[in-house]
Amino acid sequence: MLNDNAHVPTDNNNNSLLSRSEQQLQTNKDTNNKDDNKNQLPLFIAVHCGAGNHSTQNHSTYEQLMSQSIQYTLNKYFNNNSDNNNNINEMIIKSLNACSYCLSLLENSPFTNAGYGSNLNRIGQVECDACLCYNTIYSNNNYNNLNNKINKLYTSVSSIYGVYNPILLCNLLLQDIYYNGSYFNNKLIKPIHLSGYGGIYYLNNYSNLNNTLNNNNHQLIYSNDNKNLLISDKSKFEYNKYISLLNNNNSINSNNINSNTNNIFYDTIGCILYYNGILISGLSSGGLLLKIPGRVGEASIYGSGTICEEFNNILFTSNFSGIGEDIMLNQMSNYLKNEILINDNTMESILPNLVLNNSINNNSINGNNGMIDIYDKHLVGCLCCKIYDLNYLEFGYLHSTNTMAISYYSSNNKNRNVENNGNNIKSFISKLGNNKEYVCKIKSFKL
Repeated sequence: MLNDNAHVPTDNNNNSLLSRSEQQLQTNKDTNNKDDNKNQLPLFIAVHCGAGNHSTQNHSTYEQLMSQSIQYTLNKYFNNNSDNNNNINEMIIKSLNACSYCLSLLENSPFTNAGYGSNLNRIGQVECDACLCYNTIYSNNNYNNLNNKINKLYTSVSSIYGVYNPILLCNLLLQDIYYNGSYFNNKLIKPIHLSGYGGIYYLNNYSNLNNTLNNNNHQLIYSNDNKNLLISDKSKFEYNKYISLLNNNNSINSNNINSNTNNIFYDTIGCILYYNGILISGLSSGGLLLKIPGRVGEASIYGSGTICEEFNNILFTSNFSGIGEDIMLNQMSNYLKNEILINDNTMESILPNLVLNNSINNNSINGNNGMIDIYDKHLVGCLCCKIYDLNYLEFGYLHSTNTMAISYYSSNNKNRNVENNGNNIKSFISKLGNNKEYVCKIKSFKL
């Protein structure tokens, strides 16, 4: 178990995602690392800080957080071209570590509703959900070299408390199975999902890879008895404000939520990472403000909050934020997989179906030619990627909320017919226009 007194970012230190020693290491890498894309393997990274109503005064903060998380991940994991294309195991582990590291940097900020600074539940505690998954396009030779022949896997956690970075626990669970197989020494089956106290129990008793993870500077911090470990001053202030309204039998709606706090309801964070035939997706969330203890959100449910699938040597993933009950009820990631990957429909034609009530005509989720509509509006945000021929990637995003915070990076792009990003990281707050039901954008990249 790591020391509970290890470095923990505070509200007053929110502009830095790294400790001082890590910042110095990062500075050295930035100084010594010159851009060289000639032999670069195809790489794409996209992150989001959720769909909701991000405060205008914090837009630049969100953009900086996302840009830094991608840049630090690039410098830590992709700053040279020394990868062995034939070692599929090393590349999968590297990609998993990179995706979970990128998300952990966002979890560390009090401005995101994940890990540290998450929304508090009805009794004033933090309970987090997260999921990490991968899938691969591989040659027969690479498949024969896969550890335990595992070319696809996911792990997740729900209602976890006392773990500073829930996404790192998912990574630990996943790599334990990948390295060591799906059984403990006594032939009991290893879990792919843990909830509640299960996270702490696993870390105390079965976390053989924790030292390795720590040596990679992931800092998996957890506490057996400190239930205040993840509570920030900001989340405590919001809790006291809204629990008072609730206790006085007042409804919580747009009339008593100001623009500075209105984003606390929907902002799950996510990361999609594609690297040379390996597709990773990760989600992390503190869930709804004032949720019932034990409530599970879409961030931990494979097929709802996220998915990573392969069909006919084409990869697809989606990564959601929004009202979790709506996303889970309609299995939105599974719906997109079926329509975009299996049925080969375009993103432009399918993504809007997520937010238009009773709009799904083919393979409908509830069997009645429409989504299950139990809310006034489908308030969701989504990133999705489709990869074919290793180097060609289609990236789409959609949201029906007022805003969605998005950032992405693409490597070695020189085709005039697609967006040429070069080495730039594009970060922005997508905004819903007046009288618009949703925002939907599709971009194509040759990596």
